[in-house]
Amino acid sequence: MIDIIQKQDCCGCGACVQICPKGCMCMVEDTEGFLYPQVDKSVCVNCGLCEKVCPVIHQNKSRTPLKVYAAKKYG
Repeated sequence: MIDIIQKQDCCGCGACVQICPKGCMCMVEDTEGFLYPQVDKSVCVNCGLCEKVCPVIHQNKSRTPLKVYAAKKYG
């Protein structure tokens, strides 16, 4: 479960909210207008998916795309 203590530990992307299988997370606006995830701990099952998709937690891990596609329109 993601627990944001300091604001610089979150980029506000919402990936954690989107992947949560229980829907126990939502983005809440702070006093400055930035969005941060908030967890309903009574519903959370500690699956860890929110931490796995977090780009801030995993910012130094390089990822290789599985496949790359491109298209070009001629004419």
